[in-house]
Amino acid sequence: MVELSRWQELVPLFIAAAWCHGPAAPFLPATFEPVVMAYGQSHTPLVVALSAAIISVVMEAVNYLGYGYVLRSKRLGRVRTASARLSALFQRRPFLTCLLVAATPIPDWSARILGAIARYSTSRYLAAFLLGRTASFWLLAR
Repeated sequence: MVELSRWQELVPLFIAAAWCHGPAAPFLPATFEPVVMAYGQSHTPLVVALSAAIISVVMEAVNYLGYGYVLRSKRLGRVRTASARLSALFQRRPFLTCLLVAATPIPDWSARILGAIARYSTSRYLAAFLLGRTASFWLLAR
């Protein structure tokens, strides 16, 4: 596998993943992909992809649960009403939708908001994002 010193070199990748996929993510579009590409030059693409995907999915869990809490408040009832049609479309194939959003440049917040409003399973949401981001990050790191 990889030596401990090589893992220590990935600490900045973990920090960048946490920052770029944390609550500030909507304000930082496409900032993490160049970091993954740079790390792919000096590390095994699979290690980079898995490391980046795991940290980003941990941050995605924080975001998803936070968005769910906020979007279910009584004050935002109009948002839920206004997005009823989109939520219905999302609920047709929620796993596939999340997987495609995670694997492509489509903004993550779109699936995050729809999933939270539709009360989609957190574990399935995160599994879709883990699969999609691992594939996406692996392609970028190659």
